Amino acid sequence: MVRSLFSRVFTDLAEALDRRFRWHRLPVPLGLLTLVGLRTRLRESNLYDTSSVPTEVPPPRGSRHLTTRTVDGTFNDLEYPSMGGAGTRFGRNVPLELTYPENERALLRPNPRTVSRELLTRHEFQPATTLNLLAAAWLQFMIRDWFSHGKSEKENPWELALEEDDPWTQERPMRVMRTRGDPTRSPDDTSPPTHLNTQSHWWDGSQIYDADAQTQQRVRSGEDGKLIVGPDRLPPKESIAAASQEPGFWIGLGLLQLACLGGRYRSGRADSPAHLSGADAPLAHLLARLLPAVRRRARTRQTPALPGRCHARGRG
Repeated sequence: MVRSLFSRVFTDLAEALDRRFRWHRLPVPLGLLTLVGLRTRLRESNLYDTSSVPTEVPPPRGSRHLTTRTVDGTFNDLEYPSMGGAGTRFGRNVPLELTYPENERALLRPNPRTVSRELLTRHEFQPATTLNLLAAAWLQFMIRDWFSHGKSEKENPWELALEEDDPWTQERPMRVMRTRGDPTRSPDDTSPPTHLNTQSHWWDGSQIYDADAQTQQRVRSGEDGKLIVGPDRLPPKESIAAASQEPGFWIGLGLLQLACLGGRYRSGRADSPAHLSGADAPLAHLLARLLPAVRRRARTRQTPALPGRCHARGRG
């Protein structure tokens, strides 16, 4: 990427200011400029675009996208409206020419199952004295807000040979489903493999409300920004059942989803993204900007204290 002299000086200065003072401790105008410089540096040196052709995004109706979130995460950057939207490709953090995979035979040497058994098998219980399972659930819960490859492909799974003494009780050889491929690639494309993100890339609560208007409309009551609530003050059973069908679901993830979603039901407010219809849409749009920010703030303030709190309150 060709960089102008101004860009080099600006990003170098922003980086120096951040290292010396930290951007959040600077006066607000200077802190914002420093953030712009840091973002520019990251885009120039740490993000590599995997899109071989520009993605066309239909122009939105009206100007609401200028002040509110969109359902699918598009138009967060007006210069690149498709960036970060649901259904767009994952980027890379290394040069693309270094991301060609090895051939399949080389990928399975050594056998991943052998590596797992030799390095990760616990022959006796090893307690985690500073964490409990809520930490794992919290990490998975937040990651699902940012990305998902979708459901894996069942066709042509990886097949791992098993030793005779392997305790695996299911099929032999062990079959592991592959990550879903990118359906937007041309058959003649010789670039490194690419994959699509089925969620929006932003911190917008899409692990709860998903990234399509139909799903989000289904959970809203359409009155006063409220969500639909059952007699037991919990989300509808249909919503809970749908969440349980997602890959990787387990009880810890379900507890956090219910805690967060249930809190929004009880508070009578929806922080789902914008462009939803209904008389209460303006209120829902405002909350779509405020409540995810509150969640981000809670995460950055509370997560570092999680290990100590869990240890102090027991490992249950």
